[in-house]
Amino acid sequence: MKLFAFTQAFLLFFVILIQDTLSLPTSLPTDAEDTSLNLALETRSQLERRDSWDCKGSGVCGININPQSCLQALAKFNPAVTYRGQAREYQDNGGTRLGSCFVEYACGKKKDYISAAENGVSTGQSIRERGKSIYSLGGCKKCGTVWFWASCRVTFNYCYHKGC
Repeated sequence: MKLFAFTQAFLLFFVILIQDTLSLPTSLPTDAEDTSLNLALETRSQLERRDSWDCKGSGVCGININPQSCLQALAKFNPAVTYRGQAREYQDNGGTRLGSCFVEYACGKKKDYISAAENGVSTGQSIRERGKSIYSLGGCKKCGTVWFWASCRVTFNYCYHKGC
């Protein structure tokens, strides 16, 4: 009988102990598992990671564009200005080449213009640096685009006449 009572007491103690351990709080998430509800921080980290390039452009880009014209048009962006909307600069190709190279800063969404301006990535200086990366990091030879800060981009492309 003593063995039965001892077994009962042990089982009761064991059940109480197990029940308490099952109700312990789970560990806090690590940085890798962060489930932050702060959408602004999550969005910002996504935006800062987005840098990609493509070498697409007009069908006649490869024939008529002068890369030096694109760099000259890019240099027309004022480094001290923060651009809060679409902006374009042009440079004639010169010589026997027809048309111009136009450099465009644009974002697909209005909120991205605001966010880029607030975070200092739409200054003329930043646009110049991003534009130069089309050739240096993107590997493009003439036309191309660098995508950064969500839907924002800097594009080098050909147009037949100034102001197109």
